[in-house]
Amino acid sequence: MKSIDELNPHHYEVNDNMKKNGDILFERLMEFQDSSNIDFIINSGLRSEGDQVALINEGKTNAVHSKHLSFSAADINDPEGLLAEWVKNNLDAVTRIGLWFEDFSHTKGWVHAQIMPPNSGKRIFIP
Repeated sequence: MKSIDELNPHHYEVNDNMKKNGDILFERLMEFQDSSNIDFIINSGLRSEGDQVALINEGKTNAVHSKHLSFSAADINDPEGLLAEWVKNNLDAVTRIGLWFEDFSHTKGWVHAQIMPPNSGKRIFIP
């Protein structure tokens, strides 16, 4: 990832709160990328309500209130599981960075990272 535009490739309009979230997300993901020493590609960042409804209708998610809608989450391509493995082995680093992750058994081939803790408060959580 090289630019915040990769988190909003459709150039959706954002309000002030979403812009703040997007800036924080980008900063933390850049630190995550630098710390892991793994260049990564964003599969999905900011989503519109329509994007989310389509994913729900396709059975790809059931998250009506996805963190993607507030520019607080990104899905990162991870076909070989290298990022997932790095996270599991470096929980202190991701805690310092300020990222939370969906349990990797639920995200085969990608890593879901978000800047807000889930209700459980767990660093790696079941969606």
